[in-house]
Amino acid sequence: MITINETKKTGDRSISKEYPKGYTVLGNYHLRDKRISNKARGLLSTMMSLPPNWHYTVRGLACICKDGVDAIALQLKELEQYGYLHRRQIRNARGQMDHVEYVFFAEPHPNLPERELPVREKPDTEKPCKENPYTEKPYTGNPVQINKDRRNTEKKKY
Repeated sequence: MITINETKKTGDRSISKEYPKGYTVLGNYHLRDKRISNKARGLLSTMMSLPPNWHYTVRGLACICKDGVDAIALQLKELEQYGYLHRRQIRNARGQMDHVEYVFFAEPHPNLPERELPVREKPDTEKPCKENPYTEKPYTGNPVQINKDRRNTEKKKY
């Protein structure tokens, strides 16, 4: 139901819309953005229509959509690429990966923080080993023991 109230003296209009339960109000920006595919547009609209306490996972989205896990993952990458989605891996107190945080934007957000990449140690290149390794009789550690007492009780038929 749409109600339009207009005052005759000033000409000001106020428009109020009432929506019954089960409706979602979305902005037009992502719906009119020609850079994103229709599938990504529909996925973003679907995700924005879900309740705020929804726990997003790629598999969970695949369960409520017709597309499979791989297609959903590609659509999420597309939304990330154009600034409609920011995903961040959350770690627990012990540093282990816990869950992924999803942040959606009604309009593209150009200033998204860079992803945190793991820190890699640099190899020691100052004094590399230049010698050729000894390969005649390499140390084998604990070699596999061969069972010499095994008997062939079954004859092979060809």
